[in-house]
Amino acid sequence: MSGSSKDKPLDEDRMDKRIAKTKLRLIIEDVQSEAVKKTLRCVQLEEELALAVRKVWTCLCLPVLDEERGDGDEERRTSAKEVAQSVRSITLHVREMDGVAYTTGDRWDDEHKEIHISANHIANTSEDRRADELRGVLCHEMVHVWQFNGNGTFPGGAVEGVADWVRLKAGLAPPHWRKTPGDRWDAGYEKTAYFLEWLEVRAGEDLLVPKLNAHLGHEGWKEGAPLCALAGSETIDKLWESYKASHNDPHRPTRAAGQPPAHPTHA
Repeated sequence: MSGSSKDKPLDEDRMDKRIAKTKLRLIIEDVQSEAVKKTLRCVQLEEELALAVRKVWTCLCLPVLDEERGDGDEERRTSAKEVAQSVRSITLHVREMDGVAYTTGDRWDDEHKEIHISANHIANTSEDRRADELRGVLCHEMVHVWQFNGNGTFPGGAVEGVADWVRLKAGLAPPHWRKTPGDRWDAGYEKTAYFLEWLEVRAGEDLLVPKLNAHLGHEGWKEGAPLCALAGSETIDKLWESYKASHNDPHRPTRAAGQPPAHPTHA
């Protein structure tokens, strides 16, 4: 029968089973708040929460799930715990607050995650953009729930860049994003996201970011060695200089021509 688990590829079926183990919760802290009311009117939050999980897994985790790996003489396949953090629950809080959003783990058990989204930010977005902005911010924050950080060695700006890379791949880039390079490769957010996208094209490696994320689950950043290995370069500085130079080249490689301007997803 079409749509049954028997028709799904093995890795997608395993992804669904892994996601199903994670409890999703929704907390609305003040239903009388005008900002909260506007936020609630623009989407079905419980549906968007579940969709955000699937978007992140589809872009960041699924591509390398079940990948063949060689350990000495033994061939094995990548397990779910090697492509994403172990997460037992995700609680989405929608409330009035400053800023845009943030993600944190429970102080006693980091496998229980919380995403806090500012209803003020969503309410202050133009009505025609409100739903997409909420989806984009939620997607970005959901990446932080699942992504690895090399046991704290991955630069903070790069962590944010991977989150916006997933937002970009999910088709949720807002119209204010710009592809122009920032001051540093790890400036974060869409500046780093577009650099990572460029690296994929340059290296001919569609799985560059998912592979990097999986690597950071069991090894440290090592001053960029894993990214350089995937991108085929000696140093990130050389890659960054090539990226900046490519913006003066009308024939530069790109996958998403015409993507709009730049703005952090966090205030």
